[in-house]
Amino acid sequence: MQNFQRLRSALVVIHRYSGLFMAVFLIIAGLTGSVITFYREFDKSLNPELFLAEERGPALSLSELSQKIEAAYPQARTSFMRVGREPGESVLSWITPRTNPQTGKPFELPHTQVFVHPVTGDILGGRQFGVLSTEKKDLIPFLYKLHYKLHLPEKSGMWLMGGVAMLLTLNCLIAFYLAIPQKGPLWKAFGLSWNGDAGRFNFDLHRAAGLWFWAVLLVIGFTSVYLNLRVEVFTPAVELFSPVTKDPIQKARALSQPLAQPAVDWNKALVLAQAALRKEGGRETKPDGISLDYKKGIYRIRFHSDQDIAYYGDTRVYIDATSGENKGILRRGDGTAGDTIMQWQYPLHSGQALGMAGRIVVFIAGLVTALLSITGIVVWLGKRKRNPGRIQG
Repeated sequence: MQNFQRLRSALVVIHRYSGLFMAVFLIIAGLTGSVITFYREFDKSLNPELFLAEERGPALSLSELSQKIEAAYPQARTSFMRVGREPGESVLSWITPRTNPQTGKPFELPHTQVFVHPVTGDILGGRQFGVLSTEKKDLIPFLYKLHYKLHLPEKSGMWLMGGVAMLLTLNCLIAFYLAIPQKGPLWKAFGLSWNGDAGRFNFDLHRAAGLWFWAVLLVIGFTSVYLNLRVEVFTPAVELFSPVTKDPIQKARALSQPLAQPAVDWNKALVLAQAALRKEGGRETKPDGISLDYKKGIYRIRFHSDQDIAYYGDTRVYIDATSGENKGILRRGDGTAGDTIMQWQYPLHSGQALGMAGRIVVFIAGLVTALLSITGIVVWLGKRKRNPGRIQG
């Protein structure tokens, strides 16, 4: 019994001070995470001038759109275009800088995201993704970047928030154990009562909110490790139990020189990918997005079906940009157990795995995360006030 109490006391200290360390990070991640759960919807509502395009006449081909983009941005190359769009929407494109022959370094571009009229090829606008500015077009991308790396330099930001994610996962397990009443029925821990004691009500709110959303918060913490530290931590951990298949771009060697101009244009790559899928058979799919890795010389074309668990598409086809060769097809559900684990992480984190209901739950969970951090701080301050001489609270 004495050992049990010592263990519980130690876990209380770990929970309390790890929670205090994470509090500010979790408040930021929780609130921004709620917003970006509906990233597309908020972004489109704020910036209709970028996303909406009245269509009168046939849409230009992907190759024609790429030419229009590169004519407007001669120091850039098209690296991605969204194919799966609703009628009346613009074409979202990403661009990447060419190399400045005088300096040997990439040109500095005014934009990284470009919105193109699908019929005329006119540039409706552009933005530098994630930049801090007062323009409304930059708000949602700024929050997105703030969410996963706090706008810190790439490695340090990813490691910091990845570390917080690992700590959150551990803390969820500790919190569940501590929330179980030592006396009385478990269901009482899920409830709230008001007897005039604000401190007690705050503690009950902290415990009850954590229990009601415990499973969701555990999943969010776990999947965040994948999103921030996939190569460094998550994949090696999964591979302890099951191999993880590398996609054709990961397996391919870099070209001696980045591709200057693909022999297989964007249209042809899409056609070849569709033909490869028809040959293989399987469920009906629609193209969602196409990207080109200039360093490896390979297109990646994503396809979407009604059975997919993420709206960006679960099927990927890889086409060689020089020869047109099919370099491989990857689908959710194919491959190893490790592949399946990897494929489910983002849909679970974003709530897309459960459709609109899942996204709403994740939206609320982001607010609950911030609430838990705030009420946790209040709990600690209350204990410090009652016991000012106790370092461990």
